[in-house]
Amino acid sequence: MRYCSFTAPVLILFSLLTFNLHATPDSTLGTPLVIRLMNGMNGVMAPLPNTDKAELTLYFKYGSVYENDSVAGLSNIIKNILSQRIQSALASGKLPLTTDNCTFTSQANPEQTYYRFACNEALLKNCLVFIRDTIFNAKFNQQEIDSALAHVAEEIKRDALIPRKQLETKILKEVFRQDYQKLMPLGIPSKFQFINLSSLQRNFEKYYVGNNAILTVTGKFSASTFTSIFYSEFNTIPYAEFDPETITKIIDFRPMIYNNTFVVEDSVEYPEFHIYWQFPGTYSYQQGSHFAHLFNAIMNDGNNYLRVIATKMNCRKFETRYEPSSFSGVFSIILQPDKNRLIETYERMIQEVSRLNNTLMNESMVNAGKLLYKRKFEEEKLTKEFTENMVKSWPYKEESYMLTVLDSVLDIKEKEMRRFTGEYMVENAHVTGLLISNADRVALNVDSLFTDVDEQVGKYVFTYRNNVTDLEGADNLKQLRNLSQWLRRNADVVVRINGYADRNEYNKTYSDTIIDFMDSIPTFRKVLPDIFKKGYLRPEMMRAMKIIKSLYDYGISADRLSGTSMVASSTNRKEEENNRKCTVNLTKMRKIISVKEYHHGTGTK
Repeated sequence: MRYCSFTAPVLILFSLLTFNLHATPDSTLGTPLVIRLMNGMNGVMAPLPNTDKAELTLYFKYGSVYENDSVAGLSNIIKNILSQRIQSALASGKLPLTTDNCTFTSQANPEQTYYRFACNEALLKNCLVFIRDTIFNAKFNQQEIDSALAHVAEEIKRDALIPRKQLETKILKEVFRQDYQKLMPLGIPSKFQFINLSSLQRNFEKYYVGNNAILTVTGKFSASTFTSIFYSEFNTIPYAEFDPETITKIIDFRPMIYNNTFVVEDSVEYPEFHIYWQFPGTYSYQQGSHFAHLFNAIMNDGNNYLRVIATKMNCRKFETRYEPSSFSGVFSIILQPDKNRLIETYERMIQEVSRLNNTLMNESMVNAGKLLYKRKFEEEKLTKEFTENMVKSWPYKEESYMLTVLDSVLDIKEKEMRRFTGEYMVENAHVTGLLISNADRVALNVDSLFTDVDEQVGKYVFTYRNNVTDLEGADNLKQLRNLSQWLRRNADVVVRINGYADRNEYNKTYSDTIIDFMDSIPTFRKVLPDIFKKGYLRPEMMRAMKIIKSLYDYGISADRLSGTSMVASSTNRKEEENNRKCTVNLTKMRKIISVKEYHHGTGTK
């Protein structure tokens, strides 16, 4: 697509189709037209004749992804202040625009902040001038900042009490690990002390500039009127001294390593599993995002293998979604199983996901997915969502992603899809949150089969009384259950149990059950032949072997289990207590390809 730079009142525009300034809106239906001013500001027009209003949205490439810890949440504070001013101005009744004839919404997302207005075509010029004066020419004061900080802090407290917000936050924390704060636009209240008038004004002047902004108009409007006003009113907006493209050079999101699970209680009638994987972003790995779009289309095909299984197991809901941003993305499956088959359904779905590249990625399903994606894409082109997604995936210098993605998806080969599915679904880790009522949680005995458990199990310490080798106490038994569950969720992890004892304890312990168990495992017979002659174990080894046998009985295969033992000398009672324990070490059995490696093309070869 070519741009035109405005140097005189005579305007020449180019789009994918020939465009006449006096054309009717529906002459460019489905083909957003892009304009760029001399100051680098972008305008996008997308007429939709079946609407009765014009919707104007001003986007800035500014959000929590671009913030450092010292100003976390600053983009949201700026949005909060400006939004309050806009709402007050509309409510005052002193302007042509009022709350009666103009609706307004705004949002600070991780990668963008936007301000959205909807009004009749007759008010288009008033709205454009209002946007320019209220947003671009804003000045701030400390009182407004303090008020906004207090408001946002309260909003964060309220969200913490809402189960679905808890679910979303926990998923982000688990999927993106220490990077999750980049995706929390509300900010971190403990860091609000660093947000002041100086830092706010500095960031506003840096990011709220012409070459870091896109103004879109969709719906019913005059293209020539918008173009004329856009040039006359916004060409004087200042531009940044820096190149906004440079703010895309941020640290890659690190991938998940282990599968984790957790439970959130809510007053829902039916329990829901929310299963998430980290996926490519449209900017960080553009080709990977094309695969992701097609994969999601295949997963949404009503005839696909997983959906057939879900139907047979009486699932009330089976939804999949790929949600890309520029730098990262997530793929999710939402399951609402039959209560009587709650865990059974979840485990069956996870089992099937672990072999999707061999079961679902065949020629017929790939072709069916392409047809479904094409149909949905063509339908979306006739809605304002197409323009929104176009801007969302736009690194501000190249708007072609949404204009070329369809052709790219249709060119994908079956072999490439199998490779992508293997790397991003089969090999990649996932996180599962279970949303369930307290009554169902108790009635279905969920905690015995599915509970809050993550890689922190690797830090577990099992403790013992003097000369005792059996696990005792609720805490020890809960840790064993959690470790067992977590290892079942992570079939590519091996575990080593390290047994310890103090020299003051007995040096011989007996258990025919453990000796028989060790004798049945070839590895133990080979490594510890003397054990079977003696018929006893030292306490540190017995402690480790009893945990290993419990894990084996729970379904963890012998090739994933190993143990060590160590005797320590104590000089006092406290040291003696600390020496009676077992610890855990976790190791991946196979290499997980990093997201960074995906982005450099290994996921497509």
